[in-house]
Amino acid sequence: MWFNKATTPYQSNSRIRRSAISNQLAFIKKMDADEIDDFDLTLDVDKKDEVKQQQQFVSTLTPEEQSLKKYYDEKFPWDLLYEWLSFNHFGDSSDGQSEYFGRREFSVSYTRPDKQIVLRNRSSPDVNNIKLLINDLLPATTVVGASGEVKRKTIGGSGRLVYDKLDIGPVYNSEPIKKDSVTSYSPVERELVFDIDINDYDEVRACCKGQTLCSKCWGLLALAADYLTYQINECFGFEQFLYVFSGGRGLHIWISDKSAVTLTYEMRKSLVSFLRMDHSSDYLHPQIEFFLKYFEEHMIEDQLLLSDEKQLKQFLEQFPESYGKKKINIRESVERVLEENSEVSSDVEKWMAIKASLATLKENIDLQEIIFRVVMYYTHPRIDEPVTIGFNHLLKSPFCIHPRTKKLCVPIELSEIHKFDPNNVPTLNSILNINQDNNNNNNNSNQMDIDDESNNKKKKKSKNQDNNTNDFQRYRKQFSLYN
Repeated sequence: MWFNKATTPYQSNSRIRRSAISNQLAFIKKMDADEIDDFDLTLDVDKKDEVKQQQQFVSTLTPEEQSLKKYYDEKFPWDLLYEWLSFNHFGDSSDGQSEYFGRREFSVSYTRPDKQIVLRNRSSPDVNNIKLLINDLLPATTVVGASGEVKRKTIGGSGRLVYDKLDIGPVYNSEPIKKDSVTSYSPVERELVFDIDINDYDEVRACCKGQTLCSKCWGLLALAADYLTYQINECFGFEQFLYVFSGGRGLHIWISDKSAVTLTYEMRKSLVSFLRMDHSSDYLHPQIEFFLKYFEEHMIEDQLLLSDEKQLKQFLEQFPESYGKKKINIRESVERVLEENSEVSSDVEKWMAIKASLATLKENIDLQEIIFRVVMYYTHPRIDEPVTIGFNHLLKSPFCIHPRTKKLCVPIELSEIHKFDPNNVPTLNSILNINQDNNNNNNNSNQMDIDDESNNKKKKKSKNQDNNTNDFQRYRKQFSLYN
């Protein structure tokens, strides 16, 4: 095991020791991420004193920081994470499986008001040490440099920081934590991943903007998942898909087939190009019906395409003003249909009237092409292509707590993905059954009413806690079934 406890003699002068700790903390707070990455721990203490420091440190944490430590220590499914990330090595010996896991990069980060600190290139063949890493309980380890020098390097920070996010990177040809001691260090395997963020749909949605995500615009992410699964499975034969709500604004898709994780950079680039849907081209994608169904059943009404003034203006801009050799003004025709149907309350009925009217011009226009351009403008998947193509991009771990929303990054079954509600998932507090209702001061003069209300709150709280616990166990079971 490469995590070795320091064995240098303990300094008995507590005043000097506290001063040294204080100086280290001040120093760490001023450091950049790269500086922290190479920081050497020089303060030596024995195990008893270190435990005491940990206890003192925990007592200074905010309630949220204590909750994070408790969650990652008691609730996070570390065993399932190990199995999932060793998916292609189940047939290996235990040593072979742990060796492979030990070459996986992990990263932890924490956010404070002025900046975010990210520690990369952390690794261990033992998943329990990754658990210690995010709880910042790892001691220093001995590392041999490229030129043979021996130095002690901090894997975490010995309990002085509270990390709020765990990210997963690629598998390297060497253990990431020992990268300074090898002459060649490069990623060799990486799940085929897709990161789809809802803010990339801001130009077409009316229900939300920015990082806000609701059940209506979630449908666009679910549609992207349906399309990517179908195309990738049909064209490349990949089968091991894991869908994870990011906890914030997006959806992550992990593909773990052996032939997928070994794809080269150029192969991934070609695959992304194949999946890309250019709605402005003349190419009629064979999956147009796939998107047309969602567009007509959900997009038109949910995003107020024909009833909101701004949305309507954008909708009309998708129709050409000069089409074909006869320079037909399609946009004008659509405006005329909308005017004729101004008393119709249903946006879907207006859309059907537009299609029926354009069909009368089929001798002069390609109706399918026009419909395709409109539908794909609104519904085509907005993939973060560099995340899929690159090997060294980090992606949040499933079951991580999102730093901003405090929501759980939950796995989702594809069959249930359109029913999923991003605003109805467990949060850090609900998983730990922490009461978020701090308003215990009721000024109602009727004590009986107060008691009744209090009892109702307790019953409601108990029911919510049971639901949250059940939800968490259900998501955990889904993750275990994937493995």
